[in-house]
Formats: sequence, structure tokens, C-alpha cells
Amino acid sequence: MSNAYPHLTAEAIAALDLPLAARAARMLTDRFVTHERLQRIFDIVDYMVSRPVRVRADGLIISANPGCGKTMLCEAILRRYPAELATANTPARLPVIVISMSEAREAKQLHIELLKALGCPHPYRYTADRRRDLVQELAQAASVRLLVVDEIQDVLIGTLRQQQLALEATKALMNRLRVAVIALGTSDAVHAMSANVHLRARFGDETLPLWKADTYLAHFLEAYEATLPLRERSRLSSLDTMRQLVKLSGGVLATIVERLGRAAALAIEHGEERITRVWIERAQWEVPHCLRTDTGSKP
Repeated sequence: MSNAYPHLTAEAIAALDLPLAARAARMLTDRFVTHERLQRIFDIVDYMVSRPVRVRADGLIISANPGCGKTMLCEAILRRYPAELATANTPARLPVIVISMSEAREAKQLHIELLKALGCPHPYRYTADRRRDLVQELAQAASVRLLVVDEIQDVLIGTLRQQQLALEATKALMNRLRVAVIALGTSDAVHAMSANVHLRARFGDETLPLWKADTYLAHFLEAYEATLPLRERSRLSSLDTMRQLVKLSGGVLATIVERLGRAAALAIEHGEERITRVWIERAQWEVPHCLRTDTGSKP
């Protein structure tokens, strides 16, 4: 069967004979497709995690508009460095921990969120000094090598004093834990970090840009198409299709992916085994009904 569908991955081929509802669900399932624009970021992350511990820890700010892939990137980093359970001979390891600045806009809450991520029960019961010590003890015990701080721009929501304390706490963590930090956020992320000039000097910048009809998008669409269980080639990387997708989505990756998944589900619902520009257009306002099973309730 694999020779009959050279345009598909093995997983997509295996899904071709699923019932209609199940196959349509596969079209709409979140999937992460590595592409060229992310490779530089992964190279930096690999370097930060693998290099020897440094006295002066540094980091990377990754900014993007909503829907351009920050959340999926964060999940990909966690999959790249998964937690390891303890064995008879080795302790548990947690190479990467993730917190959101939305939940930690004050120094106190920052340590509490870190303790939660490290598995510490009831972190509120400890004094501020004990929380700081516990973060260091648990992070070292778990061999933490990278801290990912999502929604870093939310620092700006607090008062100037709160912003300063939160950023100072972040710098102190980098100094005490000696781990690199990946700060994820919107276009305001760089501005948020700039509130502390000493902290800002430690960070490089990367951006997840809006997409346009170029070779980067073509390569992404070729890889993405290979994951969709459709028996015929859709040729999503054709220039006309790329221009249509960019125009309809404004170049936002999440919108492109959502539109393609819906178009694929609509196509098989109507007996077609490929995505055409017609299905992409119809997916703007039409939703597939084939996800409903025979036992499902009717409207």
C-alpha cells in the first residue's frame, strides 16, 4: 500500500481505510510539522540544553503574532526533551519546565508557579525565602536545563513596580539556577523584557513571522500535505493555492492549518480524495457534518 501513496507518511496511509468520521477527525487533529523557519530555533534550544552550565545564564525571546505557532513550538520543545521517570539507578529528570507569565506577574507567584511545575505540593504554605530555596533545590535535583516562560508580554499588565519585581525575580532565577530561559510572547515581548536593561542584555531575539507565498510556505505545505490521509495529491504548494491561503489567512499559520483541515474533511465527505481551491474557499464558511456518528444526537 505504501507504494501506491508515495505522497503520504506511513501514519497517513494507515488512516486511509478508517471510517469516514474517524478519517475526518484525523484531518482536524492538531499536528506539529517541523519546518525550516523553526530549525534555527531548535538548534539554539539544543545548544542551550546541551552545553555546560554557565555562571551567566542567557536566553532567547521568541515573539510572534497570535496564531503563528508559539504554543505548538512550546509543546514541541517539551516533546524534544521529555521528563524521565526515576529508576532503581537514576533519579527522575525534568529537563524543561514551562510556566506562564499570565499566572506569575508578581515575584511571589513566579516562585509558586515554578514550584507547581516542579511537583511541589502546597507551595503557598512556605515563606518567600523558603520558596526561593525550594525552587533551587528541586530544579537541581530534577536536572532542569531550560525554563520556558510563556506570555512574557503579560508582565506589562502589572504596575511598574510589579514589572520590575517580576523581571528581577527572573534574572535572579537565571543566576541561581544557571539555566537558560526561552521567553515566548507577542510583538510586545521584547518591550516587556526591555524594562530591565540588565536582563534584556542576556537575551537574543527570534521571530515567527507571518507566512507569504514563498519557498518556506511551499516546503511546509508539502510536509503538511503528507500527513493528511487523502488518496490523491492536493498539490498545496502550487503558487495559486499558496496565494489563496495567504490571502484568506492573512499569513497566520493557525488559520492556514485550520482551513486546510476543514477543507480536507469537506472533501472526503463529498467523495473527493484531494483538497482543491474550491474546498479551501468553502471551508471559510462551511463545516463538515461527517464527524457525527450514527449514535450522535441530531440538532
